[in-house]
Amino acid sequence: MMGYVGPFRTAPMRYYRKQDLAVDRISRDGENLAMFLRSLDPSDREDFSNWVRSYFGFGVRVEQEGAHVSLMVETMNKPFHLIDMGFGMSQVLPIVAQCWLAMRALSRKREQPPLAVASLLAIEQPELHLHPMHQANLADMLAGVVAAERDSQRWIPLIVETHSNALINRLGELVGAKKVLKDEVSVLLFEKGEDGITRVREATFDDDGVLKNWPVGFLSA
Repeated sequence: MMGYVGPFRTAPMRYYRKQDLAVDRISRDGENLAMFLRSLDPSDREDFSNWVRSYFGFGVRVEQEGAHVSLMVETMNKPFHLIDMGFGMSQVLPIVAQCWLAMRALSRKREQPPLAVASLLAIEQPELHLHPMHQANLADMLAGVVAAERDSQRWIPLIVETHSNALINRLGELVGAKKVLKDEVSVLLFEKGEDGITRVREATFDDDGVLKNWPVGFLSA
């Protein structure tokens, strides 16, 4: 199964009417996130909430009243409607859910023979509407998935399209801290030359987490 989250995620709503949407995976725009979380058993919902809290500092819970479902964010020991907590939270949650699904697949299949490729996870512009601190938190979350892969000896390639300086810088810090191995991450840049041809440049991290072959001024203001 390939997981994909596109660059435009559905705007949050205060109430979601129960619908017969597919709940075996997260849709590319996150439209089915509320129904997906509602479909989980209580222990999995709690596990997901703890996963979110461990990286972003807030939990997530589902409330249902009649035919309506609400997504609530738990912070400062109080629940708030997702729609009242800033657009960035609603945009990042489908991405977090995709990564949580990957982690759950890794943990539940540890006893099975290792596979060369379990899946593929592609994410476009995960940093949209996020505070730079949470953009860096995304890097920590992705590093958590990579660490789980390393432990389980099963590999889920992660392809992330981003323009986030904070995310890339944090990846370098994680490489320097040996939380991510330098061979587990690379940065590909697409550059259009004077001849009009677009070429791919690969930048890699050294042992200290410093990018090599990085174009001067890229991502600078």
